[in-house]
Amino acid sequence: MDLEGATVDHVSEPDANPPYAYMMTGTEANSFYLAQVYWPDQSKAKVAEYIKKAATSKITEEGYKDGKYLGEFDYCEKSGWMYSIADRMTGNPSFPGVGAADWRLSDGEVMRWQFTVWGYGADLNADNSAWGQPSITGNSGDKTELTVMIAELRQVYGDKPMDNGISDGTNMPGVITREQLATILYRYAKQKGYDVSKSAALTAFSDADKVSGYAAEAMQWAVAEELLKGSNGKLNPQGSATRAQVATILMRFMENIAK
Repeated sequence: MDLEGATVDHVSEPDANPPYAYMMTGTEANSFYLAQVYWPDQSKAKVAEYIKKAATSKITEEGYKDGKYLGEFDYCEKSGWMYSIADRMTGNPSFPGVGAADWRLSDGEVMRWQFTVWGYGADLNADNSAWGQPSITGNSGDKTELTVMIAELRQVYGDKPMDNGISDGTNMPGVITREQLATILYRYAKQKGYDVSKSAALTAFSDADKVSGYAAEAMQWAVAEELLKGSNGKLNPQGSATRAQVATILMRFMENIAK
């Protein structure tokens, strides 16, 4: 959605209820530029040390500390939103040198928007040697496979209601439980033809009886594959999966299952 007269400074944050999801300049069809994304209460966000060490200009964590919108110049003069293209056919990532409005997606391509803290994407594995800043991350910053997997999950489960407590994706702020996440990944693995033969008994966990019937097989598989690990003798299947937990589980899935 557009915001008339928007700039890319936090002093321009709109006094609107509900707030804008994002602020942009141009239009989706012409000269689109993603200026800021609504992301409040991120006062604990920290910049990785390897980025600070590689940066040749000062990085500050104060610019976004009290802001509601994450946008250009929040950490330094080389930070802001940028997009990359993940090719699900070849597995190749790319950072096109054209504006998002000018890129025409081909079949099998996925567009991913990411926030670069420094180096115009150098911290995202973008090679901007032509502008004086090569990648500083190596393959560790390449999220191509993860991007494609999330897009495929969204394609499979996001366009139709799912039975047994699995969201259809329309309630984006809604939480997801640990057993729901295990079920989504289990169904996705089966759909992709991955080996899902492993299974572990859940009796070692004191709250095994809390696992829903629809999720039992998926949870047994997830525990066997060590995607899910208990804490203090409990699996906490009904507990909400935190952002950090989801990231960890997805990484384990990519490294051990989707290889």
